Amino acid sequence: LAFTNSLEQGMHHALSFASKNPLAATANKIVKFIVKNGAEGTPMIKILSTFYEDISSMQLTEVLAYLVDIQKIRPETVNKEIRYFLVEEEKE
Repeated sequence: LAFTNSLEQGMHHALSFASKNPLAATANKIVKFIVKNGAEGTPMIKILSTFYEDISSMQLTEVLAYLVDIQKIRPETVNKEIRYFLVEEEKE
């Protein structure tokens, strides 16, 4: 019993290593979603309404900022609406 109690006390550490970043999976889904929408870009409101069950609007803002920072996507204002586009990778 003492052994299982000692294991139980450290169990939260084992679970915390299961996923390095809980938003990473959603970030990948968002990139795929933007790719699927193609050349016309994806409106911010469409991203928010699609992923509202997965993450909060604040987390969505963080994920989009991260994806822009690593140059996976780029924002552009089209007809007073923010749309996100995939950043094309340069071919060598």
